[in-house]
Amino acid sequence: MLEALYDMKNLSAKNRLNLSSLQKFGAEKKYTKNRVLIETGDDSDYLFYLKSGYVRVYVISREGKELTLQVLRQTAIFPLISAFSGKPNIYAFETLTNATVQKIPKKIALDFIKANPDLYYEIMKLVIKYLDVISRVLIDSSLSNRNAPQQLASAILYLTRYFSMNNHNGEKVLSFPITHRILGSLAGLARETTSRELSLLMKSKVIEIKKHNLIIKNLKQLEEQSLSHLSLGQAQ
Repeated sequence: MLEALYDMKNLSAKNRLNLSSLQKFGAEKKYTKNRVLIETGDDSDYLFYLKSGYVRVYVISREGKELTLQVLRQTAIFPLISAFSGKPNIYAFETLTNATVQKIPKKIALDFIKANPDLYYEIMKLVIKYLDVISRVLIDSSLSNRNAPQQLASAILYLTRYFSMNNHNGEKVLSFPITHRILGSLAGLARETTSRELSLLMKSKVIEIKKHNLIIKNLKQLEEQSLSHLSLGQAQ
């Protein structure tokens, strides 16, 4: 499944300082949730440094179907691939929550990064890793023989792994609200299918959803479903 990419928290102290210095060339902007920051085909003149909130990266097929490739969190920088390659941007970026970003003019940002070899090397590693993940996601979505319950369980496990916290009962709770539409686009499923499978998960007390807040009630069973060829409904 996807990994948390573009996360700069693991950089060396020197490179974190370099990133902090880079921010002074930009202006802070605040956005509400569900705001498209960059559309497919939009060659932005800026790089965005995500200071708070969550942003999803997605593509839209010729049939109009959305496929979410990644969820970005604090310290992410985007869009790096088009910025460094010089090729047209093919990804869209949308806020999942209220978000604060630092908008840095692309030319200034690229010149700064290229002038700091250690930082440039770390960012290039992330770009290459991201391209590899995108390839895997697209191949998985087109060639996978997994059924809908497996796909949805895997998507929820990804979110749980990287974007959850424990509540007072020791249960995993997603750190931001999520809709059926976004879950479906992450799993590569239609919204109707996603809603049906979520209902089965809630009926079996594997998950609970309160005001778009996703709570994992039975992590072990969710992990088993991601590997099982039977849906919860078929297993009963």
